[in-house]
Amino acid sequence: MIGSVVTRFIASVNAVVDPELVLLGGPIGTHPVLLPTVRDALARLPASPTRLAYGLLGTSAPLRGGTYLALEHAEAAVSTDTMNAATSTEPAQ
Repeated sequence: MIGSVVTRFIASVNAVVDPELVLLGGPIGTHPVLLPTVRDALARLPASPTRLAYGLLGTSAPLRGGTYLALEHAEAAVSTDTMNAATSTEPAQ
């Protein structure tokens, strides 16, 4: 079931942006059965991505991505607060 959902998603993305490479990652994407299943299903479609592979981050990809976004957001918030404080005309309390 998940293989057919992933296959349809990849085929849809491929129809719009024509990626050279599609990476599967995270705990679901790196399941050993998923890659061959999706690869076989894509091969039966008229237009499939050039390459399909596992991402290098493996099962930790979602955690690493979420951590990166959280740190980026925190850094932006601190920078904005610092800049606002530096340009404020009100005395610091």
